[in-house]
Amino acid sequence: MEELDCCNAKCIMHHTGKLFSILKNNKFNYKKKRKYNCEQDKEIWQGTCSYIEAVKWCDFIENIDYYIDKAIDRQKDIDDYDIQKEVEKKRSEEDGY
Repeated sequence: MEELDCCNAKCIMHHTGKLFSILKNNKFNYKKKRKYNCEQDKEIWQGTCSYIEAVKWCDFIENIDYYIDKAIDRQKDIDDYDIQKEVEKKRSEEDGY
C-alpha cells in the first residue's frame, strides 16, 4: 500500500499486481461499489471495496479486535462480494511452457 498526495482525496494505492492471484482476484470485488474520479481523474474507491482488506501491520497490531470483527462482518456478508476461489497455476518449464 502506498499513500498518495496527488489530490485532496488522501487516497492509498494498492499494488495488487504484486499479490498472489487468489488475493489479487478478491481485491476490489465488492458488488455495491462506490467509486468516483478525483481531480487528477484517478479512480477512487470509497468505503468497503474488498473481501480481503489490506491493513498496515502496525495498525492491525494496535487494534486487533477491530480488524477481526471487520473480517467476521465481511464473512457474514459474503454474498455482497464477487468471491474468486480458483488459484491460477503459474506456468513453468516443467509444464512444457
